[in-house]
Amino acid sequence: MKNKFVKSIFLFFFSLFLISSCKKNKAVLDVSVFQNITPTEQWAVVVDSYVSFYADSSKKASVQANGRRGDVLEIQGEKWVRVLNGKEKWYFFEKGWLEQSSIAIYSNALQAQKASQILLGD
Repeated sequence: MKNKFVKSIFLFFFSLFLISSCKKNKAVLDVSVFQNITPTEQWAVVVDSYVSFYADSSKKASVQANGRRGDVLEIQGEKWVRVLNGKEKWYFFEKGWLEQSSIAIYSNALQAQKASQILLGD
């Protein structure tokens, strides 16, 4: 009887030791990579060699900033603008407005970053 009790106590503490040592080596999933994948955001990559960000959605507006091929930008807004030949789509970014023909649109930051690397030959 005493021998069974000692064995039980030994197995209990040995099990605790195994469980506690397994927790220390437990793999942790890094979810930070998923921060760049969101269904509600859109991203753009500048495809022209050089672009000007305008204060408004018109080439007659003042230039706010400049960008270069491969720049990855988060789209903050968009609108259609009437022109002589119909309509143009413009996108708003932190630096200002760009017309659609100067950029390529992607559904998440990871796709845009990969496209930028390919565009730049990295």
